[in-house]
Amino acid sequence: AVETARVQKDTAELQQQLGALLVERETLAKDLPDKEMAIYNRIVNTHGQAIATVAQGGICSACFMKIPPQFHNLALLAKDIVCCPSCGRILTTA
Repeated sequence: AVETARVQKDTAELQQQLGALLVERETLAKDLPDKEMAIYNRIVNTHGQAIATVAQGGICSACFMKIPPQFHNLALLAKDIVCCPSCGRILTTA
């Protein structure tokens, strides 16, 4: 009974935190273009994680495949969204 009460309390706290994060996400998402938000949401719904970094040696940190040099260069420029040709996640550089 004590454990059940603790779990219910923890669940309620997590639900409150989730609600606050969802409100914050909606506030921040208003500033993003619809195209980029659609790409991000599609990837999150497919893979769960939408962002991957290009690790040393030009490797995607999500699927561990070698990124073609042109994709790596485009990710370094960060002028547009660049997706991994293997897993489809958005590439960033560290």
